[in-house]
Amino acid sequence: MVNLQFIKSCGIPFELASRAFDEDFDMPPYLFAEMDAYGEFVADFVHEIYKSDAAVHEDDDVQA
Repeated sequence: MVNLQFIKSCGIPFELASRAFDEDFDMPPYLFAEMDAYGEFVADFVHEIYKSDAAVHEDDDVQA
């Protein structure tokens, strides 16, 4: 299984939260839902290509 925590930590919601722009920030909620959708799309896409963490590590292009 691909390390989802790593993928989530690289996403927009995590970056915004690290700068205090989280759910407590007065921002329209649909923006957070949209950003989470991007992260879910990327995670699903990565899971389709790489079936395990080892597969990611073995991919020469990713490692480069």
